[in-house]
Amino acid sequence: MTLPALPLVVADDLSGAAEAAVAFGPGTRVALGVPGRSGAEDSVVTVLDLETRPLAPEAAAEVTRAALGEPRPPLVVKKIDSQLRGPIAAAIRHLDAWRAPVLA
Repeated sequence: MTLPALPLVVADDLSGAAEAAVAFGPGTRVALGVPGRSGAEDSVVTVLDLETRPLAPEAAAEVTRAALGEPRPPLVVKKIDSQLRGPIAAAIRHLDAWRAPVLA
């Protein structure tokens, strides 16, 4: 039996990252900024707080691009602010152009 791939979750601020982490339960890792990813993280869900909410759309897209890096995660979840704040469209456009499976 093949287990489903664990997602990489990206959020635009710490409260969004924490909210997303709770949904994935105990053992979920929350990282601030854009850390290097390694195979050791394949066994846990990682939520990245990218702090992109106050950024201009192109800057937010660049931070998101850097966070995804290589190797590409098999599944990406973009946590969207409940009040739709921040450059959401820029991040979604980048993820769509990157052809990553996205749940928003």
